[in-house]
Amino acid sequence: MTRARLVSTLIALAANGAVAVNAAEAWLNEADIRREMVGHAMTGLYRDGVHWVDDYARDGAIAYHDDASNAWSGKWSFQGNVFCTFYEAGTVGGCYMARQLSRNCFDFVIVPNDWRGPDLAPTSTADWFAKGWRGEEPSTCEAVPIS
Repeated sequence: MTRARLVSTLIALAANGAVAVNAAEAWLNEADIRREMVGHAMTGLYRDGVHWVDDYARDGAIAYHDDASNAWSGKWSFQGNVFCTFYEAGTVGGCYMARQLSRNCFDFVIVPNDWRGPDLAPTSTADWFAKGWRGEEPSTCEAVPIS
């Protein structure tokens, strides 16, 4: 295969979500997260296999539910490039950094609630705790390993 043909094939595959974005340190910033996630119902899987849905309304409201019969509402916000979701009535929430793995696949890493980025917090693990995608589009995530 010629170099030109290889390049055009890779570009076509990437456009279809078949080639993962270099996600090693490709943390999304606030503008990226707003573009890719805000205004969408994101759906995904936690590492333990529980399916979740977070609907990130443009006005900062969030509605959450999962397979474990949890359903919460709350607010999302940014601290620098860190995306935070906190729910009403003292339920869980936290702050996350996200990276885009393919056209419609993201992974999320927990960071301290006061972390502002842009790099991963030194106390965090770069290991994902959840994978997600925009629910109104087909997922481009590979099979999610369950721990």
